[in-house]
This record gives sequence, C-alpha cells and structure tokens, in this order.
Amino acid sequence: MIITGMHRSATSFLARALNIRGIYLGKESELISDEWRPVADNLRGHWENDKFFGLTQETLSSNNGSWDKVPEKISITKDIGKQIEINVSELLHNQTLGAAIKDPRLILCLESWIEFFPKNFLIVAIFRNPLKVAESLKKRNDFKYEKSIKLWNIYNEKLLNLLDNYDGFLLNFDWSKSKLISEINLICENLGLSTDNDLSDWYSNDLKHSDLSFDKKYTLEDSTLSILSKLEKRANNNNFKSREFGSHDAKELQHSVNNLLKEKYDLGHSFKKINQINLKQLEKNLTTISNLESSLKNTEQQKMKLESSLKTTEQQKTALELSLKDKEEKLSELKSSLIDKELQISKIQNFQYELQKDLDSIHESFTWKTLQKLGLFKKKCK
Repeated sequence: MIITGMHRSATSFLARALNIRGIYLGKESELISDEWRPVADNLRGHWENDKFFGLTQETLSSNNGSWDKVPEKISITKDIGKQIEINVSELLHNQTLGAAIKDPRLILCLESWIEFFPKNFLIVAIFRNPLKVAESLKKRNDFKYEKSIKLWNIYNEKLLNLLDNYDGFLLNFDWSKSKLISEINLICENLGLSTDNDLSDWYSNDLKHSDLSFDKKYTLEDSTLSILSKLEKRANNNNFKSREFGSHDAKELQHSVNNLLKEKYDLGHSFKKINQINLKQLEKNLTTISNLESSLKNTEQQKMKLESSLKTTEQQKTALELSLKDKEEKLSELKSSLIDKELQISKIQNFQYELQKDLDSIHESFTWKTLQKLGLFKKKCK
C-alpha cells in the first residue's frame, strides 16, 4: 500500500489510522516520528519509515530537485532501485494484514519506483483544500500562498494521474469527522483490515488548526479549482469492490491480529494518558530547569564580572608592587647616600675637633700668652 497526498494534507493522520487497523509501517525504531516521539512540525508524529524517506530524498536530490522544487523528470540509479527492492521485501516479510509506505514525496517518485513494488499494490491517498494547505505551509515553512498553491497543483494533478493508472482510494480531509472515519472503515472492510478499534480518539480538532486562520479572501485560479473539483469527484466515487490485499488475510489470522491490535491500541491509549500526566510534570520540571539555567547564567555573569574585577585588582597589585620595588630601590639609594654623608660629617667633625685641640694648645702656649701681653692681639682668638 502507498499512503500519500500533498504535504500538510493529513497523510500522517491517515497513516496512523490505517496502522491502528493493522497496516504495518515498519519497526518502531525505523519510524522517524510517531505519537510517542513527536517532532515540532507534527506533534502527533509523521509515521514515515526512515529507510524509504531517505530513498525518496535521494531520488529527488539525484534529479536536482526536492519536495518543494519538483524535477521535470525523475529517473533512478540501479543502486537506488536495489535499495528500494530490499526495503520493500523486508517490509512485506511480516505476519501482518498488510504493509504500507507513507510519504507525500511518493507522488513524485512512484512512477520511477513502480517496478520494485508487488503487482497488487494500491494507493490510499488524501487531499485537502489548497488554501488550508497554503496556510499550514506558511506557518511551518514561511511559504507564500502562491508557492504553496503551485505545489498543491503539481502534487494533486500527479496524484489524479496515478489514481487513473493504478488501483486506489481517495479521501477528503475536509469531510466531516463521521464521514471521514466511515470512509476509512469501508476501506478497511474492503481490504480485510481490522475494524474493531475506534478511530475517534485519533481524530481531533487540533489536526485542523489551519481551518480557522487561512485567508478566505484569497482568489484561486481556475486551474486550481478544476483540480480541486476532480479530486472531490474522485473521492466521492471510491470503487469499493472486493480486493485481495497482502498474503496473510485468512480469517484466523485476521481475528488474531485484530485482538493484538486492540490490545496494542488500548495499551497505547493508556500510555498516552500516563504520558500526558508525565508531560505536565515534565513541563514543571522544564520550568524549574529554565529558572535554574537563568539563575546559573546570572551567576556566570557575576562570576565573569568578579573575575574581571579580580584581574583588574591583580593588575593594580602588580603595578603597586612594581612601584613599591622602585621606591624601595630609591630608599636604599638614599640610605646609602645618607651613610656616605654621615661619614663625611664625622670626618669633618673629627677634623674640627683636632683643629680645636691645636688652637687650644696654641692659646695655652707661652708664646701666645707673651704676645698677648705685649698687645699684639687685643682679643683672644677662638
């Protein structure tokens, strides 16, 4: 089974709905995202097999294109073909009611992959109003309406051609909830899949968040309206004829698988409720962590300021130490100079003392006294 449709047209919803009813999408470890491992652009998971996703990406890139830059012609190498063949074989080698590959890019790649699929493969596709798709792509990819609607035209025109050439069903995501689930039930009955598990819980209004915000005044071109009309007509005329699907559709196996699917779904539903409780606690923990991170950031900033201040203080300390060392050297020089001067003063004082002694000796001499009496010296020299 090929599960496909234009991007943002509820292909993920459809893939999980059919998975709940028994369609095998691959090992859980191979799914890029699911209900319990959501991603930012799809909080309920994409339900795409990583192996096939990688091959659609490689197919487009090897033809100089991408999902939003559609190549005019697509061909694949022998190596890519071999990988497709191996992965398809592995996917089908499971005791399930059926297996499927889900990817919007398959609309572009299917014709070049067709020889590697089993002959009884069929397409289950879904479409959505182009304005709602454009609004969703605007929110996710910041695309302008013109670009998104052009892509919508390319994908859905190719999808109509595929449904003309190969067996399949088409669903309209703009149908009411009851009609959409009723059509999925008819598909499951027609393909011998499980119908026991209720899909009501998997369908919710949060899947249609773009329905309330798209630009209703935007004028669609006639070519787009024509494609939309063809899609609506094709979806309203699904041919629910008896089909053989898969190689393990015996009643005993179907009953066993139905029971297993119901148990898995019930466990998954219970896990989801527990997960919601844990999510609330996780949100509280994340808030606490965020506050702690903010506090840590402030502490780091304060630390950086203190380190900067300490560095400045260290620089000032180094400068003071250098200045102090310089002053100590100058003081040492002054002390040395002072000692020299004190020695000089001491020498002068000693010389003065010796002179005074000599002078006193002269004054006490007989000659001096005689000369003084003769009046040669009126005053006593001191």
